[in-house]
Amino acid sequence: MDVPGTAREQIITLLVVALVLLLARFGATQLSAPAAVGRGLYVLAVGCLLGCVVVIALDNR
Repeated sequence: MDVPGTAREQIITLLVVALVLLLARFGATQLSAPAAVGRGLYVLAVGCLLGCVVVIALDNR
């Protein structure tokens, strides 16, 4: 699977997405959204951070 862009660009993109998801989680909490929404946004953010680890590992290979 070949993802376009350099490893640096992929990491930056994943970090930005994780940050946006965490901000969305904060907003959902402030708007009294169901707990499942906040939990889902948090899981997606953690997935993006784990994606950063995978990109780094594959780049060092």
